Amino acid sequence: MSVQRTVFTRLYRRARSVESLPWHREQPPMLLERVVADRTPGERALDVGCGEGVYAVHLAQKGFTVVGIDFVAAALSAARTRAEAAGVDVKLHEGDVVDHEPSSAFRRRTAPGR
Repeated sequence: MSVQRTVFTRLYRRARSVESLPWHREQPPMLLERVVADRTPGERALDVGCGEGVYAVHLAQKGFTVVGIDFVAAALSAARTRAEAAGVDVKLHEGDVVDHEPSSAFRRRTAPGR
């Protein structure tokens, strides 16, 4: 197990709740909103380091087919719970993004204004 995975696994284990983690945000940032507005629903989206699934679920609610990857099992468990509560389907994979081999390619697009 990598040092990063060990550290993050411990942080999740020790946290009072997922929401108490310092990086947790309940709403996606405005940049994501701008990017989503420039895309066509139905496209595939990859959420690298998806954590608790805030962005992944938001994208799925906007009509995207979402794959989320994280190497912390507790984070993925929270993401699954969030997706179920929202009534959306998000494919979640446990592992390091460097080792992940998607079943099909994700199309790369630049952010709006670039």
